[in-house]
Amino acid sequence: MESASVSVQRLVEIDVVDHEHVVTRIYGDGTYESMSLLVCDFVRHIALMWKVPEDAVWLWVDKERYNHTTDAQEVH
Repeated sequence: MESASVSVQRLVEIDVVDHEHVVTRIYGDGTYESMSLLVCDFVRHIALMWKVPEDAVWLWVDKERYNHTTDAQEVH
């Protein structure tokens, strides 16, 4: 599998609005596959930042994935 890179100045912008709402703006090349790679990168960076195994972060991702604590809403 060939590796590819995406060159975008600002890919993700996250603003914590309050304890119940998070505003996220995501910029990318228009495919869900390439944007999914960002999720993996983000998990790895969180694990490195907190010096925990990557699997520990994925455990929490899966908990949220199957039991949402917030809703995703499309705004314009």
